[in-house]
Amino acid sequence: MDYYKGLDTLMGYKGLTSSESFSAWYRSVIAPYESQDLDLTGFEFDLPQIDFNYEQLEIEGQVKVMATYLDAYSEPVPLGTKGIGALHGAIPRHKAIFRRDEGDMRAIEIARQKINASVNMIGDVNGITFDDVLTESLAGGIFELTDAHVGTLNYQRGQMCSKGEVTLTNANNPKGIQGVTFSAQVPASNKTTVEWYTNSGAAKDDADPVGDVRDFVHKVKRLYRNVEMEVNAESFYEMMKHPKWQVELGYLRNPVLRLAGAEGQTQAAEIAKGIFEEEQQQLFRQMVGIPVKFNNIVCGVERWDKVSGKLVRDQLDAFEPRVFAIRPAGAIGTIKNVTPMLPDKSGIYSLIYDGRGIIEYRYDQKMKIQEWVSELTALCVPNRPKDMYFLNVVNAAS
Repeated sequence: MDYYKGLDTLMGYKGLTSSESFSAWYRSVIAPYESQDLDLTGFEFDLPQIDFNYEQLEIEGQVKVMATYLDAYSEPVPLGTKGIGALHGAIPRHKAIFRRDEGDMRAIEIARQKINASVNMIGDVNGITFDDVLTESLAGGIFELTDAHVGTLNYQRGQMCSKGEVTLTNANNPKGIQGVTFSAQVPASNKTTVEWYTNSGAAKDDADPVGDVRDFVHKVKRLYRNVEMEVNAESFYEMMKHPKWQVELGYLRNPVLRLAGAEGQTQAAEIAKGIFEEEQQQLFRQMVGIPVKFNNIVCGVERWDKVSGKLVRDQLDAFEPRVFAIRPAGAIGTIKNVTPMLPDKSGIYSLIYDGRGIIEYRYDQKMKIQEWVSELTALCVPNRPKDMYFLNVVNAAS
């Protein structure tokens, strides 16, 4: 008599019964792709630390000063006598969890059998094996964990580069702590607010969006030799619909129209209607005369919707909409990270992101629940906050 061997756990079926085997599998299957959608432009990982508190030396691109005229026997006052500044803060931990219970495992096998039944009906002998399904389920679940941390880091970086801070709210952290702000300490004087739209969202007739951006770029370029701009790609596309921008785009496409008065202005606006997004971006780069990064990264947030009674996923822009940010080109900060605490020898785990984070496997024998819990304690921390400038576009208050 033949006996069915029963349903094994995902880890047990794949033979991943120790930290060594799980780590080897992770390095082979997951690690090569764990950072493929990560955008940390301007930041690089710092060395891991034990403490959750950090101290970051502050770098400031000061205006270069002239030498002092003195007599032949006098000593000059040392430059930069105010000393080196330091930024302080705490590094947050972010976690994700992937879970499979007995019902999930049975559903996986039932689905496989149904698929194979359909395959056999059409004469295809290459069916789907249980190993195929379990491998896909395990890898897919682990990728969800690494993708979650990629999204968190992308959001941190985008918020720091567009607002100078990351604030945990119900919108971006519905299942966790809220009301906490991790600030880069950008001076308030570096942030400029302009009104391009009325309270209802219509374009303001007396707004000068083109002049606002030109003046903003000119102001920062006077302070630094090499700067770059970043803007949310989707909101940029929407802002370019402003009538003043439509005329400017037409002028940039056909400069001769600037000399044609009111008729040239009308023609320029008509031309702009046929300019697609990619050309809009190129013409804008031409106008400002500096590199421009159009950020289109969107991060997902999972929450429980009480109205529909369902688990839903919202989309959040990593880079804040309606913000033109200018900063010195190149590195502007580091990613502070805390080395993970490892479980004892009875635990099964794998390090992730070059040892900066960890995925731990847990199994509840009584409830037959399999869990993989990941954690990464990291924060994007700019070290040049005084060199970051923001132009915020808003609606009029009334």
